[in-house]
Amino acid sequence: MTTAYDVARMLTHFPVPGASVPTPIENPSAERARTRRDAADRKRRERAKRRDAGLPDPRSVDSALAQALATVIMRAGIPARIREQGSMDFLNVTLKQVVGEAMAIMVEGRNIPAAGARQALVDRLGLAA
Repeated sequence: MTTAYDVARMLTHFPVPGASVPTPIENPSAERARTRRDAADRKRRERAKRRDAGLPDPRSVDSALAQALATVIMRAGIPARIREQGSMDFLNVTLKQVVGEAMAIMVEGRNIPAAGARQALVDRLGLAA
């Protein structure tokens, strides 16, 4: 936060040639705008780096995982069994089934290279050692 003393010092300070110039006063609105621009620039660089490495966007990975889980559950007939038994205690869905289906969705359905899809799933699920 800029104090009145800082403002007075900035207004009355005359630097000698070659000395550093005092930092200009930045109001809170300008500071927030700069922070947003910096964050947007950082995210653009992150997305470009991920794209250059052949990795899909994390939202796409999350979407594929959700779609894969729904597909595995539907194929196993779990909704009908839940309605019949009135319980979810019997549920048995393996991570292997979900990850396999997610790989198929990303590689075959979304044209993501297999290596990038595999690495994105491992990263997103925290399976890397």
